Amino acid sequence: MVGVVDSSVWALRGCVLGIRRLYVHLHDLTTRTRESHDTITSVNTPIAHIDHLVYAAPDLDTGCAAFAELTGVEPTLGGRHDTGTHNALASLGSDVYIEILAAQPGSTSSHPWVTHCQSLTAPHLFTFCVRPPSIAQAAATSRALGFDGVGPFAMTRTTASGEVLAWELFTPGPTPFGGAYPFFIDWGHTPHPATTSPAGTELLGLAITTDQPDALASHFGALGLGAVAISQGPDSRLSATLSTPRGVVTLS
Repeated sequence: MVGVVDSSVWALRGCVLGIRRLYVHLHDLTTRTRESHDTITSVNTPIAHIDHLVYAAPDLDTGCAAFAELTGVEPTLGGRHDTGTHNALASLGSDVYIEILAAQPGSTSSHPWVTHCQSLTAPHLFTFCVRPPSIAQAAATSRALGFDGVGPFAMTRTTASGEVLAWELFTPGPTPFGGAYPFFIDWGHTPHPATTSPAGTELLGLAITTDQPDALASHFGALGLGAVAISQGPDSRLSATLSTPRGVVTLS
């Protein structure tokens, strides 16, 4: 009888030790998994965000009509830039919007965006803007990557009501990626246009094709920019997937 009891006790002790070892193993595995997840998150979390898309048009009415026909959302007039362009806006979410851009009628400005719009026969998704944590650091990083530029410099837009809005821009110099390489903005104390523009459309994704996808992805990584799909193509092109009152559509 004693032998049976001793045997049972030892068996019970063995079960307890096994459970303890299993607990320690699971605890260690969980801890290592959490540490690994935290490391991955800290490495891959983007620190810069898409601020707005630029939809260039031969004239503002044509650009607004094309966007409204595709999405079912009518952009609202934004105002005039001192560069010789003017725009209309529509929200693409809580902190991102689209800018329909055209040259002001009769503009003789030599600004490259003015001449680009004047050369168009139809609207197209031209480029995009990024909102970094520090525009000065973004400018320094861009220059370190070999793309010098202008700024950061102050820029303004006069609204239809006469209000003057101000912000800072950095525009990189010519790059081999064309409009697929963004420019950078800091709104300062100016309310973000996404909060004051017509809603109803949401940006689901931005895709870029380029003949140098690996180089562009490397540059975006250095700038802390995520959430952009990059693929091989004969030249630089942008396309945006939008959720709209007319369903999911592609703007290019």
